[in-house]
Amino acid sequence: MKIKNKNLSAGITLIELVVIVFLIVLFSAIMISSFPKIKRQYALSSATYRLAQNLRKVEGLGASGVGTARADGTLLAVKGYGVYVNTGTGGSTTKYIVYAHLDSDPAATTYNGDFSTKLCSDVTAQDIQNFPNHDCILETVDISQQDDPNLTLAPTSGTVLSINFAPPNPIVSISSNNASDGVILSLVIDGLSRKVLTNTSGLISVQ
Repeated sequence: MKIKNKNLSAGITLIELVVIVFLIVLFSAIMISSFPKIKRQYALSSATYRLAQNLRKVEGLGASGVGTARADGTLLAVKGYGVYVNTGTGGSTTKYIVYAHLDSDPAATTYNGDFSTKLCSDVTAQDIQNFPNHDCILETVDISQQDDPNLTLAPTSGTVLSINFAPPNPIVSISSNNASDGVILSLVIDGLSRKVLTNTSGLISVQ
């Protein structure tokens, strides 16, 4: 009896090998060329959601009415918290300030920047005595340092914008060059943009 052995293993031809190598090179080239855009999109999204997160954080702090700690462990009496942007003269298109509102005047609902270089933890009793109606900084966020050097801020309601949250609800106050009951703060990079929307009802959303 003769048994026929069949070779079931299939080989790969030179043409198939060339096609596979070509496809690998092609997809690698596409990924490499797209990487800068993907990186910019990621930086833009990261900065946008961080801004929205900071707004929600100060909204929560404003609703609670909790004080903020100084370096000696004592608490500053805080009338509210907010986010301040100044992209005009003397300001920056890449930075925004997260602040504690110390002004005792109930009509004052915008950021008073006389403590613009002083963190809340560094505010002394003498500072409060000499400047009772001024605010202090919780954090200065530089989106060009944290995310991408080409990122910029672009408020749609003017060059100066202050969004303040005061207890108990919180009460939302928006102050800008063009007063409005709602503002859009855009972050822009190389033609790409994302937006953070805020209104006096406390709604904070990302587009």
